[in-house]
Amino acid sequence: MNALAAWRGRCAAAAAAGFLLCALGAARHSGQFFQSYLCAYMFWFGLGMGCLGLRMLHDIVGGQWGDVLRPMLDAGTATVPWLGLLFIPLLFGLGALYPWARPAVVAADPLLLHKRPYLNVPFFMLRAGACFAIWGLMSRASRYSAAGLIVYFLTLTLCIADWTMSLEPHWYSTIYELLLICGQALSGLALAICGLALFGGGRNLSESLPPKPFIDMGNLLLACVMLWAYAAFSQYLIIWSGGIPAEISWYLRRQQGVWFPVALAMIAALFVIPFLALLGRRNKARLQRLALIAALIVAARALELFWLIKPAFEPAGPAIHWLDAASALALGGAWLAVFLGRLMARESVVGRINTEEAA
Repeated sequence: MNALAAWRGRCAAAAAAGFLLCALGAARHSGQFFQSYLCAYMFWFGLGMGCLGLRMLHDIVGGQWGDVLRPMLDAGTATVPWLGLLFIPLLFGLGALYPWARPAVVAADPLLLHKRPYLNVPFFMLRAGACFAIWGLMSRASRYSAAGLIVYFLTLTLCIADWTMSLEPHWYSTIYELLLICGQALSGLALAICGLALFGGGRNLSESLPPKPFIDMGNLLLACVMLWAYAAFSQYLIIWSGGIPAEISWYLRRQQGVWFPVALAMIAALFVIPFLALLGRRNKARLQRLALIAALIVAARALELFWLIKPAFEPAGPAIHWLDAASALALGGAWLAVFLGRLMARESVVGRINTEEAA
């Protein structure tokens, strides 16, 4: 408990420093601030929503893997209402982020004029506010997880299209939302495994429990890796074989210059290495090894979102700005402070499992 409190204090201090840097940067580089903040926000948003989705999944299917991970999933879910507050700064930069939020651009673009009844600032804010209200209710109630999981997919599809796909409103994909939802589930599960290894007892937990729940976690992680790869490859294959210039241009921007090696690194870290490592039972039976694979996946998800979002603003190649680090520090520190605060209120994982087995 003392260790958690200490880590929570460090995260809160990091968040305060990060938000101070963001405030200073926004005053001088407003456009860059909103780009950096959006990229960092989508990563931490994905972790919270991934934990919420996995918690609802466990409510439906059960399983000891979820019993062991439940404190981590609950802690991640507890960040969802706070993510609504952290979204507010983006509302002040819609014109800097989205072409459809600039009246002069819309007036000169027939396609944006056609989409204006849906893609407009008031309706965008209304949709975001309604989704956060729904997610806040879902994060506090687990009795309706079966219906909630359907609502979860529908609302996430809506917001992913609004917040990231509409950065390039001339491009559209029916698989893009599924790709990001799979990525969120993957990163949420990976983070929960890392949290279990760091704050759930680590080596002592591995010795206190049989290997089955850890093997089940590894199998689920492998399934999520394969589902993400299937969605990513399906989108690429359909768009590339279709040969429509407006659709192919999205990939062309992400395959030229420095973006190409970034894409290769993302594929290796998010699919090839985890897939090969998780095929072996030995790596899944030991929590420490599983946590290393999970940590790689979490880092690779950050790289994926950087690759998905940044080319909309920097098609020639990534230009790292100090506001990228400041935004990650601010949002990451705040998210982890809430996560650890919730975790401090939970009983120990080993005690919880032993109590359930005794009953």
